[in-house]
Amino acid sequence: MFISNTFHNEAFIGNSGGTYNVNPLQEILKLHEEKIALYERMLKEKDEMMQKLEKLIDK
Repeated sequence: MFISNTFHNEAFIGNSGGTYNVNPLQEILKLHEEKIALYERMLKEKDEMMQKLEKLIDK
């Protein structure tokens, strides 16, 4: 009795690893949002530092 080959494209060792569906536009938007959040944190830290310096100058 002959059994047909049951191997498929993804069944071999060393294959590319899988299919990844990445939407480039979503990745760009995600990076943009992260950049905006970082910029806002930097501005907040700058304002806090300026307040501390003003308090030191006023003493």
